[in-house]
Amino acid sequence: MNCLSLNIRGVRGVGKGNWVRSIKNKEGVSFIALQEIQASGVFEETFRGFWGIKSMEFEVVEPCGRSGGLVSMWDPIVFKKIDCIKHNNFLILKGKIKEIEDVVFEVNVYAPQNSNDKRNLWNSFSTIIGGESGVWLIMGDFNTVRTSEERKGSQFKARCAREFNQFIACNDLHDYNMRGGKFTFLMENDRGRKMSKIDRVLVSRELMDRWPTTCLRVLPRLYSDHNPLFLKMVENNYAPKPFRLFNSWMEKPGFEEVVDSALESFVGFGAPDVILTMKFR
Repeated sequence: MNCLSLNIRGVRGVGKGNWVRSIKNKEGVSFIALQEIQASGVFEETFRGFWGIKSMEFEVVEPCGRSGGLVSMWDPIVFKKIDCIKHNNFLILKGKIKEIEDVVFEVNVYAPQNSNDKRNLWNSFSTIIGGESGVWLIMGDFNTVRTSEERKGSQFKARCAREFNQFIACNDLHDYNMRGGKFTFLMENDRGRKMSKIDRVLVSRELMDRWPTTCLRVLPRLYSDHNPLFLKMVENNYAPKPFRLFNSWMEKPGFEEVVDSALESFVGFGAPDVILTMKFR
């Protein structure tokens, strides 16, 4: 399943539907998450402009006045919705995709600007994640960064970053490496250029294990000051999966004992690179 996430800055702008639809058709997208739709009472006809004539289902979170608003659109052949949870700042779709036996939670996020509101949002997310069994795919505009290197030309708020990182770590969520650009948001004004990586995709470890070669790309901006994020979930059935070690594993009780036991009991043969590969496995 390929996904597209974009802060669209209003769904009624001229050319925006054609722009998103062209990306969808070119890249084979089956799930679209748009943030800041900035319009109430939007009908299916408008979203058809972003999706096209093919089979589509969608859910909407209405904006507060002219601010915010979310819409998620998907191919019902690929994703089967079971339930939906709506909030001013997120839209959670619970369902099934044919490649995974577990329940999948597709989340569209537009985080608030206020630091306290963001903290409350992370706490709400943590409560929901802790109370549900399944794998998580969370995409959207988080309105914060993880490190100072992810922000340029504007103030880095260490406390916000720390709380965001704690939310990610506590829920065992992970970032895919982003290709095609370092930043996802660009604002130009009289004082210069402000760039940041506030848009991202977070996934649960089970999803990353299932698709270890998945590619996350930053696509060119056109009708928004945010870049679209394209997640291509690559199935790798033609070669062994690459060795991967998550930092969160090292914090789990018994990690060192498991590694020591595996090394002590290992018996290898062949060339050195083959022996090393077998050790990792």
